[in-house]
Amino acid sequence: MWPGCGGSAPTGRSGAALKIGCRLDLLGGQLYAPVLKAGREHDRALELEAEQLPVGALQLADYLGFFDLELFRLLDERGSYWLSRFKAGTAIFFGEDEDAAPARRLEIGSYLKGLAAEGGECHERRVWLGLKQRLPARLLAVRVPEAVAEERRRRLHRRAKRRQEKRVSAERLELAGWNCLITNAPPEMLSVKEAPVLMRARWQIERLFDLWKQHGHLDKTRSEKPWRVLCEVYAKLLGLLIQHWVILGGGGWGRADRSLVKAGRTVRQRALSLAEALDKPRRLVRVLRSIGRCLAVGCRVAKRRKEPGTAQQLLALSCGRKEAAVA
Repeated sequence: MWPGCGGSAPTGRSGAALKIGCRLDLLGGQLYAPVLKAGREHDRALELEAEQLPVGALQLADYLGFFDLELFRLLDERGSYWLSRFKAGTAIFFGEDEDAAPARRLEIGSYLKGLAAEGGECHERRVWLGLKQRLPARLLAVRVPEAVAEERRRRLHRRAKRRQEKRVSAERLELAGWNCLITNAPPEMLSVKEAPVLMRARWQIERLFDLWKQHGHLDKTRSEKPWRVLCEVYAKLLGLLIQHWVILGGGGWGRADRSLVKAGRTVRQRALSLAEALDKPRRLVRVLRSIGRCLAVGCRVAKRRKEPGTAQQLLALSCGRKEAAVA
């Protein structure tokens, strides 16, 4: 029912894999999900309908599998914004000056190497993306520490070896030394220094999946019966969605420094009380209010001095304070 990406199970039958897609509103916590597809299908087949975002919304894709110039064009036409990492191999053009029409193709590797030679940590340039689309955008480049760049390059080499590729392109190796982003948001809305901090927030959807798998055990089962496993997946997904609703209803999403893991633990600790009160409206209201009070006074992310977390850095930007950025 859910074909995997290759290989075989120990029994000799073809392996199965389930891919689950979600769209998460980072401001309000609303969840557009889950969308279920076979594991072998591309991420773009998840039908998350990102082109239907509200006017003025900003889309953050969690990784490059969702990099789609046609989707960016639709968002731009509908008055929405997007922020994404630059995908190696994408055709990129520039004009002779900032306001000129695209005339020459930009070799991103050589361009970044030239920026490194000139010095400086942050750079910005108006560009056009795609051979056919010629989509106007801002190219934002923020240099990362050399230790971070070297670790990224080691990962690229390990990945190429695992895939039996001959070598890693010079462009990818040069990109590893930078946080290279593209966006259609204007400078007065999103500066070159703010963009990398905001881009860190894309990992919140991964934190949600970690919550579902590590604490909700969505990816674990003790059964080998296919229909039992499928029923278990659906039941767990329903429970996890209810957990998310209770967190939102209890005000657990109102502050950037709230811990989703701690909030989920608070809800699960009262799961039996919720179940017993389902047919008793007044009692259910009391249980929900009790959970809300716990979420309001606790469930906070611990602050870190050496490596400030995403919430700390976002709050620092909004409050005008300076925090050390972490690549």
